[in-house]
Amino acid sequence: MSEKNEEIDPELLALADPKHDTILKPFLMITVILMGFWVINDWEQELRYFFQSAKPVELGDSMEMESNAIQIPHNTFVTTTGIPTRRSNADRYRYFSLVGSKIFVEQKRDDYIEDPFEREVNGNKGDVDRVYFRGSGRILHFSKLGGRYNGLREYYRKRYNTGFCEQLSPAAIEELRQRQVDSLTLFTQKTYDAASPETRVKKSLKPKPSAEDIETLAKEEPVCIDAYLLQADIEPKNHIGYLIGSILFAFFMLFNLYLLIRWIRRFLGK
Repeated sequence: MSEKNEEIDPELLALADPKHDTILKPFLMITVILMGFWVINDWEQELRYFFQSAKPVELGDSMEMESNAIQIPHNTFVTTTGIPTRRSNADRYRYFSLVGSKIFVEQKRDDYIEDPFEREVNGNKGDVDRVYFRGSGRILHFSKLGGRYNGLREYYRKRYNTGFCEQLSPAAIEELRQRQVDSLTLFTQKTYDAASPETRVKKSLKPKPSAEDIETLAKEEPVCIDAYLLQADIEPKNHIGYLIGSILFAFFMLFNLYLLIRWIRRFLGK
């Protein structure tokens, strides 16, 4: 019996003694609590969406949104219709904008192949484009997406010369608008100077663009857009995973808070 006792390292016994707790324990507990707060805070928008009504907000046809002054609510379950344009395909999703609106649609491709080997062999050739979109999903303002979808933004900037306002400062937007007005002014002046007096009268040409001309140009060719992304077919109930994850994180946070309080009380000798 004495031999067995001699084999026990006294330092290990000291570590097991609550009085010899190291500062590492409360540090780990605090880390878990802070990480839980960070994750749950990062999921705030997803959790808010989960508690949305299962009945979508009707936005109507994209062509009529501007004339009807439709307000698009951020992070809401909506339904809309429209004509797809400016299409692009990624591996898993396809993207397009709806004519007459500031809405871009993200839709899972019908032909996406989950298995990497099979996808490599067969390739993703892209399903047949629909000529009309009718669907529902989660709509988000691009300014709330942070760095997500930067690749999509860059693609549309290069491919379609589409600028997203949230990526530009007010000064940069104003500078682009002034360049646009200067270009219109120069074009109008050249057209006027090149025309005969009769042509000027017949076509109502002016040496400088009017305020209405500038307003029309800004409307038809905006220097940037306050765009929205519609995640098609994503309903509030699809975000239940975020709720379950938040509950689990909250449980671990409370458990570690309990252990932290116990450690503090023990450390103070209470």
